[in-house]
Amino acid sequence: MKSSGFLLINKPSGISSFDVIRQLRRITGIKKMGHAGTLDPFATGLLLIAIGHATRLLSYYTHAKKTYRAFIEFGIKTETGDPEGEVIENKYIPLKIEESVLKDFVLSLKKQRPSKYSAIKINGKKAYDLARKKVEFEMPEKEIEILNFRIISFSYPNLEYIAEVSSGCYIRTLTEQIAENLEQIAMTKELERIAIDQLELTESVQLSALNGDNWQESLLDYQQVFPNFNRINFNEEEQKSFQQGKNIINKFESNPKKIIVYNDKSICIGVAQQMDNYLKPLMVFNYE
Repeated sequence: MKSSGFLLINKPSGISSFDVIRQLRRITGIKKMGHAGTLDPFATGLLLIAIGHATRLLSYYTHAKKTYRAFIEFGIKTETGDPEGEVIENKYIPLKIEESVLKDFVLSLKKQRPSKYSAIKINGKKAYDLARKKVEFEMPEKEIEILNFRIISFSYPNLEYIAEVSSGCYIRTLTEQIAENLEQIAMTKELERIAIDQLELTESVQLSALNGDNWQESLLDYQQVFPNFNRINFNEEEQKSFQQGKNIINKFESNPKKIIVYNDKSICIGVAQQMDNYLKPLMVFNYE
């Protein structure tokens, strides 16, 4: 039985990212599980789930770029920036959009102040918990980068766009920044994550399609999730040395990079860093 690896889940709307974890724990019977990049309950799309030893590799996705498809509505503003919040303003003023001008503005953005209804922690507490309790506080500005932006369709008051953004960029806030630039108000009424780095939504599986008998069929190997890492298979002697934390004579001639390490049975036993003439263990997985 495979007990470690990754699942690409197409998260449905109406549940939290941790709700996905809860369901998968029931399906797999495995408790050690985590995800990369929280999706709001109203949002859908790609959620990278790590199971077992694979959870230790989630740190490599901490700063991964992400791509979203957003459906926004001008003329309406809510407390949360999405359909789940209370409407606080209506102001419908038809407008025309020049895509090149809007694209230049979006790509020039370097900072944003996320919504108070976000999971960012303020003095150890989640901002959305403080906001719901009507606690007064200031959200810090965050540095962001918009890597790509394009409009899919526009017919006032509805706009659909795709944005490729750096880690930590909030699309709900980006929507409001776009609206403010156009002297409008707007909310993100639908949001779908379609990529995390090189991983794409088209490779994902529906959560509802998984059960205790078939979930392993959708389990991705480590190198499928980290295609830019090299791969090496160790023999029994090398495996023993590696799992003791010893450096291994380098078998690669390329530039230094990380290596996914497998034993002679093609089971992942950890990650190594390629140095000048040896491989240095970074993560070692010991199986009982």
